[in-house]
Amino acid sequence: LSGATDAATLRDFTLSPGAEVLREGLMVAGDVVAGDHVPWHASADEAVERIRREWLDEWGDDVPTPGAIVWLSNTPAGDKIARAVLAREERG
Repeated sequence: LSGATDAATLRDFTLSPGAEVLREGLMVAGDVVAGDHVPWHASADEAVERIRREWLDEWGDDVPTPGAIVWLSNTPAGDKIARAVLAREERG
């Protein structure tokens, strides 16, 4: 919707919301192992940089498939917001 067409700008637009929820403590980055989310041992900024670096190194200008780089899991604060949004949506 932005009108951007170059890969770097589109990648930045894609990474920005994930970086925000990590930095705000609403989600944590990790991997899924045997069906369980296993958080990375990294600060939010370190996780954002890892995601960006892995995208560039492994995918270049292509868009990664979901879960190819990271899985995000809500924190209790993220769950609280999600529940509030769902409740608001149910009310119409």
